[in-house]
Amino acid sequence: MKIEIETRFNIGDLVYLPGFDGEGFRPRKKPFEVQSFWIYYDPNSKKITISYDLDDDLLGYSESACFASYEECKQWCIEQNSK
Repeated sequence: MKIEIETRFNIGDLVYLPGFDGEGFRPRKKPFEVQSFWIYYDPNSKKITISYDLDDDLLGYSESACFASYEECKQWCIEQNSK
């Protein structure tokens, strides 16, 4: 079996995450380094999900929650807060 999966980020890349401060989403100023990633397959939906482990954090972060730049993360926060 051959499986090819393209990830948005590689190990060693720096990513930005949104944080929630009780009133809304705000981009975190400090980037996090991708330490490893996990690939999950849901047989019911037949979808693949990619999750990243960042800077020795015990939580995994989905690919959709990670951003390549502070500005990209900031824009996402603005969009989410306007909903």
